[in-house]
Amino acid sequence: MGMKLIGTADHIYPSTGSLDVDVWETSDGRRFCVSEWNGEKWLECWEIFRDMSAGPSFAAEPIYRWEADGMSLDEVSRLEEDSEEWAHANEIVGFDF
Repeated sequence: MGMKLIGTADHIYPSTGSLDVDVWETSDGRRFCVSEWNGEKWLECWEIFRDMSAGPSFAAEPIYRWEADGMSLDEVSRLEEDSEEWAHANEIVGFDF
């Protein structure tokens, strides 16, 4: 599933007042709000539907490009931190719901 960060909830959905909530959109147009990052996963996630209703809350782990491309963590650790290759490898491309 291809995903991209499209903004924060307070910008996309101003009535929410949610500063610490990121909104991600899938390649098929579904939108998900994520918050409460604990260093490994988001603890509070939910889908936002076109009618502005929300689905049930769940936790989600990011899927990084290096995982999707079949790289090992060892290969990623050998990349120069903050290089273009490192940033590309650590791009979030999906969620493991």
